[in-house]
Amino acid sequence: LGAGDYALLRELGRGLCGTVYLARERATGNIVAFKVMRKSKLVDVGEAKHASEERRLHERVSRGPFINRLLASFQDAHALFLVLEYAPCGDLFQAMNFHGLPSRNDAVIFTIQVATALEHLHGLGYVYRDLKPENILLHGHGSVQLADFGMAKALRPGERSFTICGTAQYMSPEVLLHRGCYFEADLWAVGIFIYELVTGDTPFSSISGSRQDLYRRLMSHDPDHMVFPSSIDKKTSSVVKGLLQNEEHRRLGACGKMTELYKHPWFDAVDVCAVQRGSATPRLQP
Repeated sequence: LGAGDYALLRELGRGLCGTVYLARERATGNIVAFKVMRKSKLVDVGEAKHASEERRLHERVSRGPFINRLLASFQDAHALFLVLEYAPCGDLFQAMNFHGLPSRNDAVIFTIQVATALEHLHGLGYVYRDLKPENILLHGHGSVQLADFGMAKALRPGERSFTICGTAQYMSPEVLLHRGCYFEADLWAVGIFIYELVTGDTPFSSISGSRQDLYRRLMSHDPDHMVFPSSIDKKTSSVVKGLLQNEEHRRLGACGKMTELYKHPWFDAVDVCAVQRGSATPRLQP
């Protein structure tokens, strides 16, 4: 395969190092997302090695559950090309802005799908580090897909990553406070994700926006004294508190035991295994 095997239809998005197009594979007629990364630009911004590593990582995790598939990759003298599964309904952030907040059951289903994808990454030795609704793609049949693995990192057993990256409102205390993160940093992000699904905001969004203010808020964070909107029931507040524990080992699902997260009563209304099989899907199907 090469770039000439795809007909570009329209631009879907543009970033610092590349552009994503809606494209059609000429031989099959299949619609795909076609990402073009100019090598000269990658070199200019010092991202050439990182782009290559991201491609290899995505290739390795691609066939996992609820993960956006990398269908093909190739290059020529001028650019790197990634052929990705196309998600016709955009991302979860867009869907929430257009359709409003998901129902309680839909929020539970989305969380199970995302946590299942993260569990797959963790099992292969990768911490994701960039969970947020913008990185969760939606398909018409209701399932979500984790996308954009630019922040993901391979960790050896016991190794920690000390790079500060990702979206500040989703960063765990150990990341922001330079203590290094392990897989449990993604569990903290799941707690923020649930809070955003049910309220439309993140728990630390009232901060002025500076990272220093975020540091101060996290330094004094006590999950047992979190204040929730009156519309949030006790099961929801409890699961969020269980994930937003300052001590990593105390977070629900910590130490590779994601099944412990699903035992929380917040998940009782949904058949977790049915969601993981794909036979239970959310009602929100844009």
